[in-house]
Amino acid sequence: MRLTLDIGGSKTRGVLLHGNKEETFSVVGGFGRAAEDDEVIDGLYTGLRNVVHAWERIERVAVNLGGKNKEQIWRTVSAAFPSATVLVFRESEGDVALKMLSLFSCDVLVMAGTGCIAFAKSDKGTRVLDGWGKDFGDDGSGYAIGNRALRYACKELDGGGRLSLLTKRLTGFTQAFDFACIRDYTLARDTVRQRFPAEREAVAAIAKTVVACAEEGCALSQKILNECGESIAEIALRAEKNAGLNNASILLNGGLTRCYAFWEKAFKEKVGARRVLCMDDGIDRALKNIVSEE
Repeated sequence: MRLTLDIGGSKTRGVLLHGNKEETFSVVGGFGRAAEDDEVIDGLYTGLRNVVHAWERIERVAVNLGGKNKEQIWRTVSAAFPSATVLVFRESEGDVALKMLSLFSCDVLVMAGTGCIAFAKSDKGTRVLDGWGKDFGDDGSGYAIGNRALRYACKELDGGGRLSLLTKRLTGFTQAFDFACIRDYTLARDTVRQRFPAEREAVAAIAKTVVACAEEGCALSQKILNECGESIAEIALRAEKNAGLNNASILLNGGLTRCYAFWEKAFKEKVGARRVLCMDDGIDRALKNIVSEE
């Protein structure tokens, strides 16, 4: 039996391979972290053991990691499956990305989930763009969507007009602020701040609320998703340019591809007639290819 794991900012997606059968599962938690740690990650270890009951029969594991704690993940997965050979690939190192570009015959890959990073391959070599993290450049990511939603919500509360469905959902207020004294503004603002998350993964999770509101016709939510699509297109085009490509074929992968219908138009208006392949299981398929190699 073999196993693939895609460890992202908010959950781990797994695929258990047993002959011709496949079983997918998820373990909730942000296990891809910004720094190494000597400790085994209990939440990931326990989650894997609870889901993969025949853990002693796992022979080989391939892991894509959206974080920096490569050694910690290796120790944790090795502890969960002591008989297995465990291969861990940091997303930013490009091993899985290059496998995807090869499998799907594309030139540029944009991986858009909690964060966002792009890879391009040409005769000039390989190029990596963005993926700098929330403070320095994760445009076109779930975090960027969530952060933008919070910013727009604050502006609407200050603006005096009607509040969008998204702002109402995020803030709990049904009307813009209009108080008689400053103290009331302070109290209301503190209430909103307490509702807003601070952690990167929690901010990125707001993207689900944005999509849900867009499905209900919220114009602000659709605007945010359009802006996300434009950002992803700009990243893809910069990757194309940096790699010295023309009319590159573009592969889109990551959690945001599940709401592609909401930002597809804005994205394609930027990239024009270029070939675009959008899938949410590209990493799974690349990892399955890797884990099957001897």
